[in-house]
Amino acid sequence: MMVGRLSTADYRRLATVLRVLGEAGLKPTLARLGLIRTQNVQSFDDAEAEAFVRALERLGPTFVKLGQIMATRADLLPPELTERLSRLHDAVAPVPFEEVRSQLVDDLGADPAEVFAEFSATPIAAASIGQVYEARLRTGETVV
Repeated sequence: MMVGRLSTADYRRLATVLRVLGEAGLKPTLARLGLIRTQNVQSFDDAEAEAFVRALERLGPTFVKLGQIMATRADLLPPELTERLSRLHDAVAPVPFEEVRSQLVDDLGADPAEVFAEFSATPIAAASIGQVYEARLRTGETVV
């Protein structure tokens, strides 16, 4: 991508971000965060803060990381929001396996079902930038 120019993929991602935020009804949140211009309201209700956190989770790992950073900024954001965002430090919703499968195929060189004797598609842990899966090697050794 050239500096100052957005690619088609950039525009698609931006459209996805705006759609997710719009579906979550977050225009007031964006205004409170200073991302769009409107009246300056400093408080968040619980439903609005929760919708914002869920939207960040839906947008993926980069946005979860952004939420984790925002959670540490009690000097800039209202406590109702930073409290909700702080859960992103230790309680991130897992990404559905079908969204992860292509990355695993790229990393492993084949589908996990071909590489392992057994592979659980249910993560045993999820974090902002990764998930942990349990598998059994063809030698019988259990691995994660």
